Parts: sequence; structure tokens; C-alpha cells
Amino acid sequence: MNYYCICSLKKFIFENNQTFPDTIPIVNDFGLTTQIKDINCKYLLIDFWFRGCAPCITASKILNKLHTKYLDKSEFKIIGINVKDTALHLFQKYLDNFKIEYEQY
Repeated sequence: MNYYCICSLKKFIFENNQTFPDTIPIVNDFGLTTQIKDINCKYLLIDFWFRGCAPCITASKILNKLHTKYLDKSEFKIIGINVKDTALHLFQKYLDNFKIEYEQY
């Protein structure tokens, strides 16, 4: 699997032959735990975000459009990983306010 990671300051591209921490556990917005390596797709775009980040909000709007465009393509998937908010109600409020449709952890 190829990994494409976006954060507000830098863009990192991880190829199959490079080290990527894909075995760390991540918990989705329903409380289910998985690992990045278990997400079934050929290309995975990972959006690292937090609620108070203006560039993250802008990126999420663009990623929502990409998600809708490629929803039927099983080779490409977008996930978001919240890196700061620990309170589930704040996390969910952000997703609801900006109508985030791609999978969140």
C-alpha cells in the first residue's frame, strides 16, 4: 500500500519500501480500534488534523470533495486522524459542523 500523508505544514509521501508506523492502533469515531495496515486499499491518504487548525479546516473541505469523487474506487481511500482533541463530543461536533464524510480516527 502507498501512503500519502497531509498535515498543515508538510506533505509526506511514504512508499512501500520506506518505514511507516502502520501498526500503531487507531480508534475511529465509533470507538473501534484498528491499525492503518488493516485498511484495505492500494492508496491511502491520511489527513492529520485538529479542531483549532484553520488549514486543517480548509483541507477537510477539499478532502470531502475527493472522498465523494473517489467513493466507488476501492483502490483509493481517505482517512482523517485527529491529533489533539481527546473529548469525543468536541471531535464529533467538528465532524458535524464541517460535514466530514471520510472515515475519522
